[in-house]
Amino acid sequence: MLESHEVTLLFEKGLEAFSQKKFDQAEYFFQAVLRKDSKHLVANVKLAHICQEKNLLEEAYRHYQMALEADPQNPEILYGQGVLNEKLGLYHEAEKKYLECLTHDPSQAMARNNLAAIFLRKGNYEQAKEQYLKAIEIDPKNFNLYRNLGILYQQLHKEQHAKKAYSTALNLNPNQVDVMHNLSLILMNLGEWKQACLLLRRIRKIESHNLKAKMDLQWLQSRMEKEKQALSLIKENELDRAARIFKEIIQKNERDFSAQMHLGDIYLLKEEYELALQSYEKAEGIAPHHPGLNIRLANSLFNLRRFEEAIPRYQEFLKACPEDVYGLFYLGLAYAHCGRNQDSLETFGKAIQLDPNLPEVHNNMGILLKREGRLREAEEAYKKATRCNSQYLEAYFNLANLYYETGRYSEAIQGYEQVLKINPNFSQAQANIEWIKEKLPMAGF
Repeated sequence: MLESHEVTLLFEKGLEAFSQKKFDQAEYFFQAVLRKDSKHLVANVKLAHICQEKNLLEEAYRHYQMALEADPQNPEILYGQGVLNEKLGLYHEAEKKYLECLTHDPSQAMARNNLAAIFLRKGNYEQAKEQYLKAIEIDPKNFNLYRNLGILYQQLHKEQHAKKAYSTALNLNPNQVDVMHNLSLILMNLGEWKQACLLLRRIRKIESHNLKAKMDLQWLQSRMEKEKQALSLIKENELDRAARIFKEIIQKNERDFSAQMHLGDIYLLKEEYELALQSYEKAEGIAPHHPGLNIRLANSLFNLRRFEEAIPRYQEFLKACPEDVYGLFYLGLAYAHCGRNQDSLETFGKAIQLDPNLPEVHNNMGILLKREGRLREAEEAYKKATRCNSQYLEAYFNLANLYYETGRYSEAIQGYEQVLKINPNFSQAQANIEWIKEKLPMAGF
């Protein structure tokens, strides 16, 4: 009993010294405990920690092994061995220890964090992501987990995900300069210049000597000036000169979202649809959920006559902007090109409900209704188109053709004559008038 009391007293003194970070004293007392009880679990664990602090890694490993003999399934000891193996560069052994630790205690967030780092080192990105996300579920207020997840996403070029992870990390620790700097780089790639500037200025306030932040801020201001110049050239229809500026930017940083998107816009204006699509797809690879991309991708695909691919893009765009009448119009056209007449008519109907004064929508509704054999409704749709725009040649021509095909020749000629008033050089309208007069004399012409 006397010896047991002595061990307890030595152990308590060791714990007190350890809590005060008086590691030499703590080591003395824990070693004394082990001379009395060589398999004392906690004394071995504490000595392992002290040896790690002193970088006596092999000695630390020996103490962990002694502790495991006392409790082979203790997750804290297994975790400690994993950490030690990592320091020794024994990553495969560390991985095994972390997995064993998690088998006995799945709630060990830092074991998952360290295991993720090993997976990341091996290039197993999905496994690393899985472990970080599980660790965050366990410990949602852990700054390091979000920072590490942000680094993973940044390596995978998933800028939007990295932005979210880094932003959450900064909410937990607002003045962490390395995270602020990483986030500023992400924001620059995404074209969110104002937010990037604010972050870089914050870094300069915290660390006035931070040369990298100073240089990045100077670069960013230069980059913003170049974009301003290029956008001004687009307004002046100097498309080739504007394209050259954006290409120079991309040559230096191919993951510059704003440059890729604006270059796509230039190609779209120049009707170089394949090149526009390529630029927009590169932009999407940087910021997959950017609200302006789906409509641009849809329009490129539409103009390339890839209507089946354009449809889901228009649908995604309209989820975000359900009252965009031109989005509805082009979706309706895409449906029509794919033979989905009912879907097309319903979509045109939605557009008309939002804006009854769109002549193109009424005209295309007329074309579809005629195709469906609903001739009276088609006639009314064409008439609505001409009422919306009295100079809408195509609607008058379609209406005249409908009259002709239904034997209403007098009205057909009036329609073709209206077409010729708008465009005297419209040869097909003139030819149709002459054909009616020559071939159908019995009609009274």
